[in-house]
Amino acid sequence: PIGDIRGDIQAAQIATAVFNSQGAKATMSDMLLRWQRDPDEEGADPFAGLEAALTAATQ
Repeated sequence: PIGDIRGDIQAAQIATAVFNSQGAKATMSDMLLRWQRDPDEEGADPFAGLEAALTAATQ
């Protein structure tokens, strides 16, 4: 790959190596940044649950 995606792949490779060296079970696909949403998440509210999380954090 050429361009910005190459840097993302290299960063994912390094992050995967670090996690795995510490005993975690990480894969490259887990660490690779996703810049676009999955098609099934299209209608999902990106802020769903935010109010509940902030309320729980302040109590």
